[in-house]
Amino acid sequence: MFARLFRRLKPDPTAKWPVAPRWRPVLNWQTHAIGPMKFGVRFEEAKQLGRPDLYESDDANPDYGTITYSLPGVLFGFEAGQLEYMSFLFGPDPYLPKAPGLTFCRLEFGGGPFAGIMLTYQTTETFISEALGKPMLRDVDDDEIILFYRFGKDTFEFEFKPEGVLKRLNVYPTDPAAGEVRPFKK
Repeated sequence: MFARLFRRLKPDPTAKWPVAPRWRPVLNWQTHAIGPMKFGVRFEEAKQLGRPDLYESDDANPDYGTITYSLPGVLFGFEAGQLEYMSFLFGPDPYLPKAPGLTFCRLEFGGGPFAGIMLTYQTTETFISEALGKPMLRDVDDDEIILFYRFGKDTFEFEFKPEGVLKRLNVYPTDPAAGEVRPFKK
């Protein structure tokens, strides 16, 4: 109980950031960046996107935190103050952040195999497989289907509901020590 109370009393480093303007996520295919947000940038760079709708940090690891922008449906995860991963939230998922007014993402790709294509909740596993080819790994369980792809130094993890519609895309630097793919941990 006290841990929950003190977690709420933790200062929010984004509280004084300017209000977030409306923005739509466009993923640069060459850099795998959303605007100023590319892997390794400092937490403070997110200020350019405006104040997030939700800031969360982990009591067990104070260097870890996430910020969620509700309107575009995008979450950025930080470790040791640097951008570690991006999640694009396309549909219902038990692990969705509790951000107020969360809407599902419509992700546009700038260049690459998706040039001019918008990924949405209607995007299917078949579409991704046809557009990108055979994944490095296809993981199936009762709750989801995950396709893993590696582009450059980064892993793209497409998560689908069992019926094959996109619910989340996680993008993160591939861990060279873990071999080809390091599964994302929610």
